[in-house]
Amino acid sequence: MTKVRGALVGTIYKTMLSIRAESGNSSSALSLMSTDVDRITITAYVLINIGPDIIQVALALWILATQLGTSSISAMILCLVCAIFGMYIAKLVPLRQTKWMAAIQKRVGITSDIIGSMKGIKVAGLSNNAENQIQGLRDFELAQSTQFRKIQVVSTLAGT
Repeated sequence: MTKVRGALVGTIYKTMLSIRAESGNSSSALSLMSTDVDRITITAYVLINIGPDIIQVALALWILATQLGTSSISAMILCLVCAIFGMYIAKLVPLRQTKWMAAIQKRVGITSDIIGSMKGIKVAGLSNNAENQIQGLRDFELAQSTQFRKIQVVSTLAGT
């Protein structure tokens, strides 16, 4: 995963060097680079481990069944319920994560624009307004991330 992360960061950075700064895409792409790379590497890690995890659960349930007999059925049912619940939760993740990423991108873009024109903002006496606007965007971003993080907590509690 470290090699994948390094390759992705290198590729994104190399591409960003070739994009002109006037295009407007450079700040948003570069600012979300670490978030997107983390999402890709975590997804790859989960996909790589799905097969071994299924085998491990099946083996554990088989050992449990040989040791406890029919009373191990409750553990199997619990395992099945958690898996179904995890699939339901997984459907809720993309929408919440997309909203959070959009909020991050908006905040970073506006912050970059404000920093780029800081001299004019200070001369006009708008630094407090700019600060309040950035703080409001940060608060909105945190509210959006809270919805996503709640889903992560529920997913962790379900054991998926």
